[in-house]
Amino acid sequence: MCKVRIKANPDIPTGIPDTWAVARVGLGDGREFSEQCRHYRGSIANPMSRDEHLHKVRACARRSLQPADIERVIGLVETLETLPDLRQLMGILGHKSVP
Repeated sequence: MCKVRIKANPDIPTGIPDTWAVARVGLGDGREFSEQCRHYRGSIANPMSRDEHLHKVRACARRSLQPADIERVIGLVETLETLPDLRQLMGILGHKSVP
């Protein structure tokens, strides 16, 4: 990651359906490669399925939460509109439980 740099590109539209990204790689021998990514997985134009989304949530969350807590978070978020308050959810998210 120390070799990764993110730079804003004023040519990329900021409207959600029109946005895109470019990945550019410079090699030690001076060659450079780039690829433009439109409609990346998870974008409005190429949405993830529910199973794909849950897989990604679990993969990201396991860096800081125990499996049982991940499932509790998923359950709470799925009922977010009917939760009386956010204390239980924030209690789980507010501490790091994986060393």
